[in-house]
Amino acid sequence: MLFNEDMLPQEPNRVSPTRYSITSGYKHYTRTINKNPTISLYLTYLYAIIISCWVTDMSGAKTEEVPEWAFEFHSHRCPFMPLGYRAGSYALKLLGIEKEKNHQTHAFSEMSDEDIGTCFDDGIQASTGCTFGKGLIHHLSYGKLAMILYRIGNRAVRIHVKDTFADSLFKKSSRFLELVKKGVGPSNISNELIDPVIDWISNMRDEDIFEYSFIEDFSYMPTRKRDTRKKCSKCGEYTYESDLKVLNDEFLCKQDYYEISRTSPSDIVT
Repeated sequence: MLFNEDMLPQEPNRVSPTRYSITSGYKHYTRTINKNPTISLYLTYLYAIIISCWVTDMSGAKTEEVPEWAFEFHSHRCPFMPLGYRAGSYALKLLGIEKEKNHQTHAFSEMSDEDIGTCFDDGIQASTGCTFGKGLIHHLSYGKLAMILYRIGNRAVRIHVKDTFADSLFKKSSRFLELVKKGVGPSNISNELIDPVIDWISNMRDEDIFEYSFIEDFSYMPTRKRDTRKKCSKCGEYTYESDLKVLNDEFLCKQDYYEISRTSPSDIVT
């Protein structure tokens, strides 16, 4: 049932509720509609929403629910992808920029391939638009749950997951991580085991998860992309010129070049 103002009991010279404070307005409505349970229930619910929004605004809380499409992109539910999503989203807010649509923003993950939790990087890609395909995400391999976001011509910001939060995260995810370390695929683990952790991450404030620092003198020169191609003299496949090797005045793709280097190292000219 839709609610509109006409459903309220009319009172002579009733003062507009917009002139009331939240508390007094609620008391006013309670007095005037206590004989209509349906409207009373509706307005009580509406009042609760208003109070919730007001308290959130006053506390400065910045919570963020990770969108479902990000989990579809990542292909399974886990704690580290949403953590990376939150980190990237927070970095965008701190720099005052939007998700990268072109090629002006670069993300640098401090994770390495050997670390558990590299799903963190997929979250960064999803929230910032700094994707692997666009050449905008890079590995620093420091072994830390941290990232740097840099907009060309702007400053950079480093986001680091607080140690206290990381400790809680690993504790809350311990059963999930135990199964993963035993070789169980994350997509084969019940959502009931990990969804409470994901909800916990989504409902935390940025300031409670991360610490940050601006890097004023950060500089990075992206690799210039080239479109010139030549055919490999051995396999005949087109290869971008920047990745060709020259051997005996012939252009070779890297696969063929290194294959020759393994079988006939004396033929390699450095």
